Amino acid sequence: MNSPDVSWSYTGFHMFRQWLAVAEGFTLGEMRGFGGDREWSSVSTALTPLLDHPDDDGSLTAAQCAAMLPRLEAIIDQLGPEEGDLVLQRRVDDARELVTVMKHCLVRALISSSADCRKRFPGGDTCSYGTALPAVSPSLERRFSQARVT
Repeated sequence: MNSPDVSWSYTGFHMFRQWLAVAEGFTLGEMRGFGGDREWSSVSTALTPLLDHPDDDGSLTAAQCAAMLPRLEAIIDQLGPEEGDLVLQRRVDDARELVTVMKHCLVRALISSSADCRKRFPGGDTCSYGTALPAVSPSLERRFSQARVT
């Protein structure tokens, strides 16, 4: 099965995160780990796992992706590209690609959880998609709970 992918150069990833931080109301340069003294606990954003992420290592959990997805989609909708602004278009396109990858990963996590559930509870009534990812927002839970796994 082919899966979508998103990747950046170090500079590109940094610029993307700078853009997201500004969209969230702060600058990345003021944050600890990016040259500043401000603690991440002082920032209220669902995007912290992505913004405060190592440049070259690590991964995001399905629960983190599920928690960030609605905010990324809202930023895309809110900051949609303006004619002629190629930098903004690039950032919005990057965000769309990331959303596509996150959705794919969430579906795979749900399928995996569902398969595990069927092994543990062959009757199928004991386990639901909603229990697979406890941090899933109610709207995402409704969307993914309607998916059929065969």
